[in-house]
Amino acid sequence: IFTLNLSEATGAISLGLPNVATARILETDTKAPTVILTAPAEAARIVLPAVTLTGSAADDKGLGKVQVSLNGGTFADAVTTLDAKGTGAKWSLVVPAVAGANTVRVRAVDARGIISNEVVRSFTFVPLRAMVLTITPADGGTVSGNLPLLEVGKSYTVTAKAKPGFLFDHWSGPSVLREAEALTFTMSEGLAITAHFATTPISKANAGSYLGLVVSGIGVPRTQDNHGLISLTLTPTASFTGTLKFGETSHAFTGFVHPSGGARFGKDRADALIIPRAGRASLVLTMQFNLTLRTLMGQVGEQTRTSVAAMSAFSGGRKRATLPTSSPLLSNGGRYQTTLTQVTPEAGTSGYPSTSTSLLVGTLSKAGVLNLVGTLTDGSKVTASADLQESGQMALHELLDAKAGSLATMLGWSESTPGFISTGGLWFKPVTNAGVFPFGWPDGVVFSLEGEP
Repeated sequence: IFTLNLSEATGAISLGLPNVATARILETDTKAPTVILTAPAEAARIVLPAVTLTGSAADDKGLGKVQVSLNGGTFADAVTTLDAKGTGAKWSLVVPAVAGANTVRVRAVDARGIISNEVVRSFTFVPLRAMVLTITPADGGTVSGNLPLLEVGKSYTVTAKAKPGFLFDHWSGPSVLREAEALTFTMSEGLAITAHFATTPISKANAGSYLGLVVSGIGVPRTQDNHGLISLTLTPTASFTGTLKFGETSHAFTGFVHPSGGARFGKDRADALIIPRAGRASLVLTMQFNLTLRTLMGQVGEQTRTSVAAMSAFSGGRKRATLPTSSPLLSNGGRYQTTLTQVTPEAGTSGYPSTSTSLLVGTLSKAGVLNLVGTLTDGSKVTASADLQESGQMALHELLDAKAGSLATMLGWSESTPGFISTGGLWFKPVTNAGVFPFGWPDGVVFSLEGEP
């Protein structure tokens, strides 16, 4: 740094004031300043229309300013606070974002006008909007979930819960039609969603134990593996637990009853239940209740690569309450002489028993449970039981002793002339390649069953 004094002017020149100057000789500067953008982060989602950009900058010789350009606009100076040496600074600038994608470019300029490389960053401004939520009927239930102003384009989850006396029916709205209580949706401009509830059709009057006989579907070859029994317990809160029994295998299941009477399964309330089986195709169970008549019906299929193949169907009803002591069905101590008669193929057909009639002993308890004991014409031992339904029907499916086959039939009871009768029952006997009937009758022998006091 030099100080210059001007004096001794010659000629016609006179010196004015001031006549002292300071000269500074600067060293060479080729290094550009640096700039850092701290906030917002890359790809940030901004919900407020005014965005505060912050960061820092530095230069080894002296920092001049920091400038910002929004969405390709002209550069504006940021508010810069220099440190004591004048080589570093903190900076900030509030910019107005526009809805959607935004891009900012930031640069630093040193005291000699050298410009830094630009820092480029993108962020998205997502306005907050209110969602219109309707509950119908208004006293049918509640919806949980934080639902103040919501971010457009973001996913949220709400959950419906029915009040006593109601069941959740479904959600409705733009591109929304779902029966599961939990709903995940993407917020959009003007979104309106409705939670629908319905008066529950279930009460103590139709809750309880339900049973049904599972038989092969129409056109499906009959086998022991597509015949069985379905049983479940329905609670007044619309939930049920049950067991699907096929041949020697049982499958447990749980679910809920939709206000329409249809069975729903899992947290997504699917109208079909997939039941995995080791080494075999999965089963697919669907079911429908008639809660007025206290009956149920449904189908069981097998999962294929592209569809569900028909397999079995079932129907049944609610188990009857305890029988009064005066019930005609309990006359003679509830004992019944029971005759099982082979119908098709006829007795004596090659490979089948020569005698058509098997005698069994049946006992009906006050609880409405029939126990059958006896021996069939092939020598198989029978120890079977079945529950009486309110309709007077009784679904009987039982494996024979020593896995010698099974019996499947629906009994019809009469109180006016106490007793029961069944036609079209099926007696299955597997192929064993041993004994008197090595080939069995895996497609079933048709029999009738009749019991008298």
